[in-house]
Amino acid sequence: MSQKTVFIIFDSTGLELPTEITAITDDPVRANEAKSSGKNVMQPDATVAASILHTQPVLYEKMDYATWQTVAEGMSNLQKNLVKTQGETPDSPFFEFTEPDLPASLAETRLKQLIDFPSPVNLPAQRELTEIIMADKHQQPVNLELFTEESQNSEGWRAKLERYDYDDLCETDRQINHELSNVRKSNEYRKANGKDVPKEDLFEEAQLTQKLVEADAMSEDEYHLINTFGIDQDEDGPAPG
Repeated sequence: MSQKTVFIIFDSTGLELPTEITAITDDPVRANEAKSSGKNVMQPDATVAASILHTQPVLYEKMDYATWQTVAEGMSNLQKNLVKTQGETPDSPFFEFTEPDLPASLAETRLKQLIDFPSPVNLPAQRELTEIIMADKHQQPVNLELFTEESQNSEGWRAKLERYDYDDLCETDRQINHELSNVRKSNEYRKANGKDVPKEDLFEEAQLTQKLVEADAMSEDEYHLINTFGIDQDEDGPAPG
């Protein structure tokens, strides 16, 4: 089965080397208009387009939602191809799953973490996080078909928010802060003494940093609920509608 063509439009013209990508589209009319104006245009298939997005995750900003859906289809093929060519992938995924109702702002911070730890095992998370961001940006429902079964069956962000109470969240925040402080000091000590910091330690620091961001966000959401409805989530009974 042939893949859809994606058009990558550059800011360069004529014999200039392609430099900055200005747009990524699956619309041939838009691509032809760019060609007519002298812009350089590549025509890769969805898998090749996905490989470009994999190395530059923020390029989703150059797509509309329909184009993103096309590129997202290529990400599954890309992961299979990368795993096949690179052999075993001993790296652990940065995120084990993605809650489909994760706030878009947190999806953005998670995606930024993946930039520092590129690996085929992170492609499912990249696809899921990008879908959350793009769906929110274009006011579309999240396409659950782009999520792994584990992510679809995970406890959602809202469910966690309703399960935890504010005091528990504050305690979790303190624990993560303490653990992150120790790891960060250890890594900074190595750097100050001219030693390389093992990848797994940088990985741990980045994961704890993200956990702290999300714990803070959940605490803020919980605090908002308490002040809005005058209740704590651990009290019996539903919040007033």
